[in-house]
Amino acid sequence: MARTRIKVGIATDRGRARRTAILDAAIAVVARDGTGAVTHRAVAKLAKVPLAATTYYFASRDDLLLEAFRHLTARRMAAYDAAFAILPAKLSAEVAAAGWAHALAELLTNEPAAVVAEFEMHLEGSRRAQLRAIHHAWETKAMAYFTAGMKAIGSKKPEADAALVLAVLTGLEIGEIVNPTPNAERELLAPLLRRLLHALVP
Repeated sequence: MARTRIKVGIATDRGRARRTAILDAAIAVVARDGTGAVTHRAVAKLAKVPLAATTYYFASRDDLLLEAFRHLTARRMAAYDAAFAILPAKLSAEVAAAGWAHALAELLTNEPAAVVAEFEMHLEGSRRAQLRAIHHAWETKAMAYFTAGMKAIGSKKPEADAALVLAVLTGLEIGEIVNPTPNAERELLAPLLRRLLHALVP
């Protein structure tokens, strides 16, 4: 009978750190060269770990890509959880626009590669059912947060309005990654979101 290899190293701090480093490297490879460039060898080289380390933690390239997407999406979902925890019951359109513009500007400034990788992996989800399931979980979390936000602003149709806000934010992310706007938060993001929210909740 074949024995299942128990990967005890994952449970140690060093093992968790190495696994995270490999996943971060996989995300960086996706951002730089697309999902098709993710191989154990390319990721091991970028993570500066032996090739055997990537194959130890991840059985296949597909497994590595799946877990990298799960890792990346978990960070974004955690950010939504944190924002949800401090969302007030009542919120003005001006405050919401300023807050959402700032959050997006911070993300684009501090984690541009993660944003690119996220879009690459979401697109890959159209071809892979497992990735699609992770995308759905992220989208559900985002919709729950923005629906609550639109309720706080006073929307009569918070779920529909949340979908519009999320669509606009997604478009802005793509536009700013491809062609960044100088002083984007002040010159583009905040004014556009104020205009949108006032149109949705007059």
